[in-house]
Amino acid sequence: MVVGSFLLLSLCFVAFTGHLLLPPGGNRSDLSHRLDAPSKESPLGTDQLGRDVLTRAVLGAKTSLASGAVVILLSGLLGGIVGVVSGYFGRATDSILMRCVDFLLAFPTFLLAMAVVAILGPGLRNAIIALVISYIGPFARLVRGVTIKVKANEYVEAAHSIGASDLHIVARHVLPNILTPVTVQLALCFGAAIVDLAGLSFLGLGAQPPSPEWGAMLSAGRPYIATAWWMTTFPGLCIMVSVLAFIFVGDGLRDVMDPRR
Repeated sequence: MVVGSFLLLSLCFVAFTGHLLLPPGGNRSDLSHRLDAPSKESPLGTDQLGRDVLTRAVLGAKTSLASGAVVILLSGLLGGIVGVVSGYFGRATDSILMRCVDFLLAFPTFLLAMAVVAILGPGLRNAIIALVISYIGPFARLVRGVTIKVKANEYVEAAHSIGASDLHIVARHVLPNILTPVTVQLALCFGAAIVDLAGLSFLGLGAQPPSPEWGAMLSAGRPYIATAWWMTTFPGLCIMVSVLAFIFVGDGLRDVMDPRR
């Protein structure tokens, strides 16, 4: 978890303050320096339009991390609401909501996101909406299972017996007990969301040129992979490090927040 936290903090620092340390004009086209190899002036080289790859990778970090955060927070919130309502009230409510969730889970996450973007149209905002819809199902299933387990405890029955309202029981007894698994799931899914966003952008369904985004940078560098390897290598490394950071943090949170340990 220490390694993951260090990587994550470093990524956040680079994403939100790194642009202040970069030389001006790195994201502007300069065809006289088209496809320059890594050098002292351009540590990560330049792309097909003469733009500095390091500058675009730093700017892309903000886009990727902020977009991934929006996806995970919204899908976690919506999926959590569906899961709590379904698990707590049960019966017809549970049956209806879970059939809707089953419909979402019947499709692979990335395939469902592609279908939604195909309907809404390409663009980063629509890609975020598509992934939010795709990630609701796993969060809803997780929260429903934990809610059913918590609901069966004696302290919930005691709260019912003294006349506590459903809203009070959910807020006082259910929500605090589902925070641990949901927090771990949020951290683990964050890396997957970054990969899926990059995948949609790589296919031309996410961030559109000239917006700096890691997946779009990979797509732009694909025709030049044999002659300008730096155009794809460094954005790919950024994605890999980000995913590893969130996996390490998620595994660490699972160990720290597990009361049995």
